[in-house]
Amino acid sequence: MQKSERTKEALGKQADQSSLSWLNEKIEKLEADKSVRNLFMTYSLLASKFDKNTKLLHEGSDSRSMDFLTSRNANLLEVARIYLLIRVLEIDKDFYGTKVANIIQVADISELETFLKFLDLLPFRKCSNSRQLRLCEPIYQ
Repeated sequence: MQKSERTKEALGKQADQSSLSWLNEKIEKLEADKSVRNLFMTYSLLASKFDKNTKLLHEGSDSRSMDFLTSRNANLLEVARIYLLIRVLEIDKDFYGTKVANIIQVADISELETFLKFLDLLPFRKCSNSRQLRLCEPIYQ
């Protein structure tokens, strides 16, 4: 199971179904018609669709992904953001890789916190210089 599927599963347990359907439609459009504008618009609109005050609950799942997300006190907005970025990188890492890096570079404080909390989920190489925060080339196994 890919990281995006596990993240989507965790999101689906608590997110409003209309918001989740909206996000899935946007991702399908991003897959069919690769568009920087649509990626940025979708990312920007996530805050209006997913609640940052609703924390992800474990709900008896024995999933390691759910353990990871709940141990970091993930909220629905954070999980939706990470899901979108993981998914577009799975769709086309060559096209969307630099766009995801741009989103991270211009992130506000709360978004940066999200990226740092869930960096392990994003498919980026570890940087060679650990004293400097910088983006690295996306990779897949």
